Amino acid sequence: MDMIDYGMRARHYDIEYSFNKDKDFIASLVTPNVRTILDIPSGTGRNLWLAETGREIVFADLEPAMIEILSKKLIQRKKIPRVRAVVADMRDLDLGMKFDLIIISHDAFLMFSKDDEVKAVLDCMQQHLSSSGRLMIDVSLLESTSLSLQNTPMCYDPELPDGKWKTDIVRALDHESFLFRRTRQKHIADLVHFDFSYQVKTNETDLQEYKSKLVLRRYTYSALDILITSTGLEIKERFCDYDRGSFRHDSTRCIYLVGHEK
Repeated sequence: MDMIDYGMRARHYDIEYSFNKDKDFIASLVTPNVRTILDIPSGTGRNLWLAETGREIVFADLEPAMIEILSKKLIQRKKIPRVRAVVADMRDLDLGMKFDLIIISHDAFLMFSKDDEVKAVLDCMQQHLSSSGRLMIDVSLLESTSLSLQNTPMCYDPELPDGKWKTDIVRALDHESFLFRRTRQKHIADLVHFDFSYQVKTNETDLQEYKSKLVLRRYTYSALDILITSTGLEIKERFCDYDRGSFRHDSTRCIYLVGHEK
């Protein structure tokens, strides 16, 4: 079985990450005073609907294959004015402009496993945030006992024993091809390591097999609060779900809205 890097997963990203439960929440943040938006990491454009809002928007992702696909989508939409897609690293970002809304959606923030990486990301976000802008950071706790399944990252199963494989995705790619994904996870200290095994099939014929990996960090909210505020940012609001439920410290998800200190 071939090992294929994360860029090769871009071709199936729209199928694998067909998550849209946060769409209405994000849309509620696009208020009349929001003129510029940064969506990072954008993948292949899960939030491409933002391009229809008429704002100036930058979609950014570290993986060139993701941006290549997203750029093609923009061309198909006749290059919507004031919308662009760029390859960029959240830890070393320099876009030369400020944004009224920055979106780090659905657990992407958990991909940074070290404090210095997290601080570098937050410093970059602060430098790119307008004076009255808001940064959205959407994260869940990766606890093995307390989470409800609907609040976990799509790849995480708090009830799955370490090292055990589970088929968690079977989805149609087109009228004759299907994507199968198996996942296993392992908790090591404050990290969760994921192995993914993919098969693309037409009927009963294997077309392709490949593997990839992912590491997500386990946080406590108090540790997140300290990291966020240590960079000079201020937590303005936070919610436990996409319906703006009141946050509590035993919530399994936290959606931070962060801005500059007053």
